[in-house]
Amino acid sequence: AYYDLGQGSAYASGSAGIIEPNLAQAIGSTVFDFVGSSNQYVSTAFNGTGTGDSVFGLQGDLDLTLSFWFYRKSNTVALGLFSWATGLTSGAPFLLIQQNLTNLRVFWDGGYRSGTQVTAQDEWNHVVITRTASDNTLRGYLNGNTTPWFSYDDSGTPNIQTNATNIFLGNGYNGYFTGEMANCQIWNTALSAANVTTLYNNGVPLYTGTQPEAANLQLWWKLNVDNSTWGGSNWSITDSSGEGNTGTSSGMTTANLVTSDLTRSIPYSSYSMQFDATNDYIIVP
Repeated sequence: AYYDLGQGSAYASGSAGIIEPNLAQAIGSTVFDFVGSSNQYVSTAFNGTGTGDSVFGLQGDLDLTLSFWFYRKSNTVALGLFSWATGLTSGAPFLLIQQNLTNLRVFWDGGYRSGTQVTAQDEWNHVVITRTASDNTLRGYLNGNTTPWFSYDDSGTPNIQTNATNIFLGNGYNGYFTGEMANCQIWNTALSAANVTTLYNNGVPLYTGTQPEAANLQLWWKLNVDNSTWGGSNWSITDSSGEGNTGTSSGMTTANLVTSDLTRSIPYSSYSMQFDATNDYIIVP
């Protein structure tokens, strides 16, 4: 027999031996809520140029993967979710991902490369962008779908890779994102479509356990309470990859760390019964 003892329980007033369940909802995960009107973002220096101390290949030898989760709260034109560029408002980012009304747009090496991809408002979305050196192709995946929504062959000659010097989350070229973001990761290898599905994890970020291609994971911002520290004027976002690429917030306060339903995918009720140790009990017929 299986008794849920949660939200599926019914209270029969006046019935002997039946108690009114004291239901306390479980607390969800924590994420960062970006307020676009307050010019909020998270950034770090991150060398993707393929030269100097960069761990990324140069031009035709470049393999990479970007993954993050976002929950948009508006239908605004051309707001930046992610930018890999020389500066916050750079007009020539190496990689830029924008929310444009209801659509995602991907710019690569100075040009618009993706087709139309609609995303839902007030829902979580998972984006993965890969670039594979073996075929010089950039691909975009959404919400665990193993079929890319776009593919772009750059002929192995990205021209402005030298601009890939800083990461900006929550901003990119034209404006600041309004919504929640979580679990941003970057690898210096191209993940397979199967790994994309693993990352999606049935709609729940893979915060724990072995990550796909873990040895190649170069940046991992979980963007939650356990891996973020408030320093009095900004947040310090731990790099859980171990590579030391700590993120720093701008324009944020302690109010930007919020409770979310992002990880509320569980096979049982979020509720339970509380017994008072005096006269509460359950009768099984």
